[in-house]
Amino acid sequence: MKKLFALFFVLISTFSFAQEIIWQNRLGGSGQDNAKSLIKTADGGYLFGGNTTSPVSGDIIEPVYNQIDYCIFKMDSLGNVQWQRTFGSNGDDNLETMIQTPDGGYLIGGHSASAALGDKSENSKGGYDFWIIKTDANGIKLWDKTIGGSFYDRLFSALPTLDGGFLLAGFSDSNISGDKTQNSYGTYDYWIVKIDSAGSVQWDITYGGSEDDAFKKMFPTADGGYILTGDSNSPISGIKTVGPGFWRIKINATGGIEWQRTEINIVSFIQTMDGGYLFYKISYSSLPDYQIVKTDSSFNLQWQKYYRGNSYDYIRQVAESPNGGFLVCGVSRSILKLDKTEPAYGTFNYDYWIILIDEIGGIISQNTIGGFDDEDIISVVEDANGEFAVGGYTESNLGGDLSENTNGGSDFWIIKLSNNYNLIHGKTYADLNTNQSQEPGDPGISYLKLTEANSGRFTFSHPNGFYSIAILDTGNFEVAPDYVNLFNPVPLTHTGNFSAIQQIDSLNDFAFQPGGTFNDLCISISPLGNFRSGFNANYALNYSNLGNTTLIPTIVFYPDNNVTFVSASITPTTITPDSVVFILSTMSPFQNGQITITVNVNTGLPIGTLINSGTMILPIANDANPGCNSSFWEVFTTGSYDPNDIIVNRKFIYDYEMPAPPDLEYIIRYQNTGNDTAFTVKILNPLDTNRLDLSTLEMVATSHPADIRFVYHERNLEFVMNNILLPDSNINEPLSHGFVRYRIKPKSTVAVGDSIQNYAAIYFDYNYPVITNKTVTKIIQPTGVQEVPQGNISIFPNPTNSKVTIRLTETAEKVSSVNIFNIFGQEVKAIKILPTHTAEIDISDLSQGVYFIKLNNNNQLISKIVKY
Repeated sequence: MKKLFALFFVLISTFSFAQEIIWQNRLGGSGQDNAKSLIKTADGGYLFGGNTTSPVSGDIIEPVYNQIDYCIFKMDSLGNVQWQRTFGSNGDDNLETMIQTPDGGYLIGGHSASAALGDKSENSKGGYDFWIIKTDANGIKLWDKTIGGSFYDRLFSALPTLDGGFLLAGFSDSNISGDKTQNSYGTYDYWIVKIDSAGSVQWDITYGGSEDDAFKKMFPTADGGYILTGDSNSPISGIKTVGPGFWRIKINATGGIEWQRTEINIVSFIQTMDGGYLFYKISYSSLPDYQIVKTDSSFNLQWQKYYRGNSYDYIRQVAESPNGGFLVCGVSRSILKLDKTEPAYGTFNYDYWIILIDEIGGIISQNTIGGFDDEDIISVVEDANGEFAVGGYTESNLGGDLSENTNGGSDFWIIKLSNNYNLIHGKTYADLNTNQSQEPGDPGISYLKLTEANSGRFTFSHPNGFYSIAILDTGNFEVAPDYVNLFNPVPLTHTGNFSAIQQIDSLNDFAFQPGGTFNDLCISISPLGNFRSGFNANYALNYSNLGNTTLIPTIVFYPDNNVTFVSASITPTTITPDSVVFILSTMSPFQNGQITITVNVNTGLPIGTLINSGTMILPIANDANPGCNSSFWEVFTTGSYDPNDIIVNRKFIYDYEMPAPPDLEYIIRYQNTGNDTAFTVKILNPLDTNRLDLSTLEMVATSHPADIRFVYHERNLEFVMNNILLPDSNINEPLSHGFVRYRIKPKSTVAVGDSIQNYAAIYFDYNYPVITNKTVTKIIQPTGVQEVPQGNISIFPNPTNSKVTIRLTETAEKVSSVNIFNIFGQEVKAIKILPTHTAEIDISDLSQGVYFIKLNNNNQLISKIVKY
């Protein structure tokens, strides 16, 4: 019987769930459309405002009057546009702030240099003036007012007052003139203007020092007053009693100063629900980073945190979550490094970098959101349920997180984020006695992929067979497991049903019942770390019994001629010059194991020498899937190199293979080279989802038990190896290594000239990550491929469909015979030739595929060739 229960009271897993996009909308026309303000409306929707130069086009249904005009969109709670309005005149009209008024309408404000034309009823009073527009609930203009002096007056903030009027705030360099009743103290000063409900000026006050004081934002306080904020270059002068910096002035309801302060590098702040303050700053230790400073109500420091990438990171907005914690929003050009777990999409472009932190600044989750050009954030609005709407603008086209193409230039872009979700839980196990009940003899099936049909989201079962899939909606959702060779899942699917958010639908178990009696042994070989001439190196042999019979396997390790067997983690049964044999004890169905083998790489080998050791598991006779009974992996000797890396089995894919793309098999290798035991290792592996087909992702092997998931909002394949007690390399070098290995197919849409790149970030305990090298697999045409020398051997043309020429250097030992093996290690051709440095071999009788050519001389050179 399935169970449905609330998520709040259940410890679900070690994973956290980030704020993910649940909807988005891109708005604009054929010109430039730049968002400036986003507010929540009383009906649960949003008002999104900014500036436009667009004619009627795209989402703009009211054209620009002349140059730059106010532009507002009213949206419902799902981001659907309900109406759009454009307000403007013959000059530049720049919207900066919006509020909803008690009558359900809106007050729209900014600054304008326009004359009394179009929507503007009064001429400019000199340069820019405050320009406010009062509308009804449908955005229809009721009245407008132009407020200013003889020079430049710019409005940036507006708030309602208790008497039904409004307080306007901005900066001004006007002297007494127009609506301004005080002279400037220097250049730009803070300027606030109190108006009544009809827009008539009641009073104004100027605050400033002898230099520029650029107002930014005004905040209401619980006592009915306000805090004015901005950036000030003024020393103590005028009414200013503090030095330069981020200048905060606390005023009462009538504008009287109660206190003032300055700090350096502050962007802004919010008042927190505990009565304190949270300041957000840009830290300039080297490149700009996020910095958060939390104080109590008296501005005493409680804590501060830094959030760092490796490039330019600018904090923009912070919002407090009603569920606790804060959403920290800004833009970043950083790659996956330091605190950042997801790279920016473009090489030199800014994307949103959004971090959810707890009440003391610890990172809960994060998300990099954007496209392949620049994005910027201007507003964050929190909902009562812990969801957030983030407003900004984008210059990117369709791609990355952008679901729509540009309408012209830059566009408004709103995204709705949520970390509210439901979970479908269950387990996968081998039901060997077919009674659809997991008993002590029925092992869990690890690393099995399960997919939810509606969303395409998938997960992997844990080492014990448990699985969990996060669903971001209510309703019915169907989950199905991947195929397990020769086993049938009962049932074929499960359906999770959710009537609300934050629920768990549990006991969705899959019993895999055998379709008969069969043997199925499998093995893989993975090189651990790099192979350096004259040094020891290691392999991991991972083996498993995937059938439903009990077997006594024999494993044979075939060392390459350029390495010498040294030792193994279990004692070999026999050792010969060309093989090492292990006769294992009885293996039950779905039991698995690992042997770590240490070899010594021969001295004197040049860098780039091919080493191709292999392994086989027996018996092969009567095995239901003999294709996985053998395994080989090519490595090339290197010099000194970081042992934390990623390797791939294919550097090239040929265009004729793409109708049915081959697997790319990746091994991410890690080693504890520190001076103490590593308890937890985490790997983040960003996947190129534009070129790799996630539906084909399949686990091959891991050195240690791992919890595996694909983090959708980061496009990261995540591996977490908890409590593995990985020794450091000084204590136990062979066991200081680990790896994860998986395979995935390219999308059939990749074309000649495309490259598939891959890399990973490896975290040891709580340290900053080690960033691996980057693998590159190129899509190429066979025609015109040049011979590729590998040590002393050249084979060309490669690939070929008929004959191949083998050429050795004159200093190499002549070859007298050639053996050709398929990828399963089976010999398919043997050729005797007169001792020579050059030979032509006919392989036209072989099927298409990858083959290994073994040249028999003193060095027994091996190379790979592709037959098409």
